[in-house]
Amino acid sequence: ATEKLEDELSQHVKKALTPDETAPKQKHVRACIIYTCDVKGSGSFWHVLKTFPLLSDEIVTFKALIVFHKVIRQGHPLVLKDAISEASWLDNLVRHTNQYGHGGYGILIRAYVQFLHAKLQYHSYHPEFSGTFDYQEYVSLKGVEDPNEGFETINDLLGLLDKLDSLQKMIFDSFRNTSTNECRIAALVPLVEESYGIYQFLVSMLMAMHQIIGSVEVLGPLRDKFRAGHYAMFNFYHACSNLRFLTSLITVPRLSQDPPDFLAQGPPTVPPRKTAPPREAEERRRLQDEELARQRQQQAEMERQRQQQLALEREHQNQLEMQRRMEMQRQAEQQSLLEEQQRMLAQQQQYANAAAEKQLLQQRLANIQNQLDNYRNQTGRDAATIQAYEGRIRALEQELETFASANKSRDDIKEDMIRKLQDEVQQWKTKYEALAKLYTQLRKEHLDLLGKFKVLKDAGARQTDGVRAEVARLNEELRSKAKEMTEIMLERDRLRADIDRARLEGDGEIRRLRDQLASVQRDLDQAQLESRREVDRLLAKSAAEREALEQASRAKNDDTEVLKTGLDETLLALSGLQQTVQQHEVAMKRLRGDHASQLNKMMDNVLQSCIEMVDQAVYTLESPTDLGNQTASPEYVSSLVEKLVVTTGEFGDAFVRLVQSGDQIGAITQSHTFANAMVQFLHNVKGVARLASEEDGQADELLRAAKDAVVLGGRHFFEAMKSAALGAIPGSQRIGHIADLTEQAQTRMAETLLLVDKLIADEVRQAMTGDLGDAVDREMHAAAQAIEDAARRLQELMAQPRELNVHGAILQAAIALTTAISNLIRCATATQQEIVAHGRGSSNVATFYKKNNKWTEGLISAAKAVAVATTYLVESADGLVTGSHTYEQLMVAAQEVGVATTQLVAASRVKTVPFSKTQDKLEDAATRVREATKLLVKAARAASQRHAQLAADQEISHMGRHEYKVKEMEQQVQILELEKSLTNARYKLASIRKSGY
Repeated sequence: ATEKLEDELSQHVKKALTPDETAPKQKHVRACIIYTCDVKGSGSFWHVLKTFPLLSDEIVTFKALIVFHKVIRQGHPLVLKDAISEASWLDNLVRHTNQYGHGGYGILIRAYVQFLHAKLQYHSYHPEFSGTFDYQEYVSLKGVEDPNEGFETINDLLGLLDKLDSLQKMIFDSFRNTSTNECRIAALVPLVEESYGIYQFLVSMLMAMHQIIGSVEVLGPLRDKFRAGHYAMFNFYHACSNLRFLTSLITVPRLSQDPPDFLAQGPPTVPPRKTAPPREAEERRRLQDEELARQRQQQAEMERQRQQQLALEREHQNQLEMQRRMEMQRQAEQQSLLEEQQRMLAQQQQYANAAAEKQLLQQRLANIQNQLDNYRNQTGRDAATIQAYEGRIRALEQELETFASANKSRDDIKEDMIRKLQDEVQQWKTKYEALAKLYTQLRKEHLDLLGKFKVLKDAGARQTDGVRAEVARLNEELRSKAKEMTEIMLERDRLRADIDRARLEGDGEIRRLRDQLASVQRDLDQAQLESRREVDRLLAKSAAEREALEQASRAKNDDTEVLKTGLDETLLALSGLQQTVQQHEVAMKRLRGDHASQLNKMMDNVLQSCIEMVDQAVYTLESPTDLGNQTASPEYVSSLVEKLVVTTGEFGDAFVRLVQSGDQIGAITQSHTFANAMVQFLHNVKGVARLASEEDGQADELLRAAKDAVVLGGRHFFEAMKSAALGAIPGSQRIGHIADLTEQAQTRMAETLLLVDKLIADEVRQAMTGDLGDAVDREMHAAAQAIEDAARRLQELMAQPRELNVHGAILQAAIALTTAISNLIRCATATQQEIVAHGRGSSNVATFYKKNNKWTEGLISAAKAVAVATTYLVESADGLVTGSHTYEQLMVAAQEVGVATTQLVAASRVKTVPFSKTQDKLEDAATRVREATKLLVKAARAASQRHAQLAADQEISHMGRHEYKVKEMEQQVQILELEKSLTNARYKLASIRKSGY
């Protein structure tokens, strides 16, 4: 099992590090990351990466750095530790890379290696940070407890962010307008993800530092560096958001234009000391920690909602019209549900208003209690004054005793009234606490219902962005209302503390006033009268206010009952709506199943039609009556085999996308393309088999290999992609199964290439030994020169004496044919140059021809055939005028010209550029050549028939009856001899063609 994993790892690394200037495939990079998690370490990853030939191509080296970066970020944690010890391998890449290479990747490789060194060095100094800079708990910010250590950690992070910014700027500066930038853009993917993780860490750590350290000036350099890094990241993300290829891979973060204001978070607190902090400092610290935790939770929630939003948008792109109608219906239901939720929030607002009014009542009761306490203190002072007056005025002792007893009874009445008021206050307090508990319970149930509603919304409704934003805003308002309620309760406790403090101050005031009673003896009578009147007035006022409070309480109780009834009705309606949503969800699942079944049936029908096309082509291959494409050359068939191998890979990739994202259109298109390529391959292989030797069974071997490649490779591939066969494979193994089938089919098709190569002529092989670009240009120039010589020779023949009515028409048709062939050669040269410019990328022309040697062989062979056929056409026309050649030779030469030009067009068509106007011009030129060839053959055939008819008429005009019979017998004998000669000529033609290849 370990060897299998290592082999698979080698294959994935090989496929990810292709020399093409494209991004490394995500599936191969993901497979490397999964391998490190499976083996719980780096395992053989470093060995595979070191033994791979990275230094042969700078594009491969740059892709290896991208894969290295992604694996140490997202792989197993031990991979990052092992990478620190493997840093010397990065230096080796830089030493063996040319800084000024032709592809422009040398400078990027050096800059990328410097950034990776800085990253590894940072992780070696700060092992508590993960490779992705992703944190889950606040404990990750433990460095800020020590100001010095926190300062160094933040400063190192800012330095790493600055190196990352330098690398991304260099990548953007290296973009080219004439070539694809896909490989360079792929390097920006891990940089975007890493920079955003570093940015989040910096924000959280700087916020904590400002809340702990008291000196704001000390953190000034860090704020300046962070402000510069923020603007750099803002510009970086803005530039990345304009790259369509990058936005199709990841979601680019969005930052505010201005950096966070850390000084606005509140006044800095004093740093913690060794002594026990006061209660208020601990409370403030606890509230700060809670605020930080809430902000981190909000960020995580926003990130999760963003990921859910991205998945929702991708899913909506693949839904059909029926699903969209269901979505509209669900949106209407969700709108009604949202309105119901808003009504519930309005009811909760009424609860909050009721609680606020009760708070006002509590404040009014507290004011009344304070007034009663003041008057009770005044009464105590009056009693003390009476007692002092009794000691000093003996004559009025009896009167004072009577007054004292009266005051005592009055005090008892006051105490009773105070106790009653305190009982009423306690009752109001109990009712308020009950209402607060009821409100808390209702709020908890409402939050639970909101959670359930959110789950239902995410599973079946997929509410639109506007509705989600509205719900988030309402939830935020609800949290703010809860926060205000908490602040109101804290304010109530503060007021109670103020009441207790006022009572203590009142007791002190009483003691002070007792000392001053001696100075107010003369005002005793007047004070007693005023005191009685004031007490009576307060009692009346207290009774009136108590009655008003009781009425207000009864009204609030009635409102509470109404609200509770409305809440119960809302809960019942929400329960019914939840059942409706569940029913819609079941119906949607059933519709999705039916839709998937229909799509599978449609895909199976497409695959079955492709299988029938392949079966028909195999039947034609085995039919002795069908000779295939008799004009096909081994070089052209070799290029068709290469094209078939590429088409096989595209067919496999299309079904991989079908398994991953349900892309039916690409799978159907590639299925038809794959089937047509196999049909075209069999038709041309049957034609080129005429050149193989029949004595040693070479032709049968070639046809058998071609049949096995199509049946066991292509047809079996079609059968394996049907829904029944693919459904039997577990979902996690389907992509690997498709990759194995693709590799098997390509291997079988490539086996026929060896047999076809044996039929290639030695002349073409010798031409392929030198500079292929010069060889192609030389043969194309030779063909053009041969056509020019032919046109000039035909113009000379037109000037010679001849049979005007016969030879003139034939020579004009021949001149028109050479003109059309000359135009065809120019179009073919332009098409060949366009193909080379489009396909070579950053490599030179010779490398492109060497890489596509089979196509080059076909192009050289086709150019030679055009030159030879044109030369023979001129010789036939010259001989026809001078009398050394016949009309039949001219017709054969014209047909050979048509075959050679068809081969040249077919060779160009193998590597054609999609939607190329140059290729369209070449097709039009080929059509004009075919039409000119038909006209020449038609003119020669007509002239031959006229000449034969005149000769026959002249010969039989002077014959007798007996001579007629003898001549008829001689003609029959001559016909038999000619048929025998025709058969022998055909055998001889086949032998000549075999010896030619």
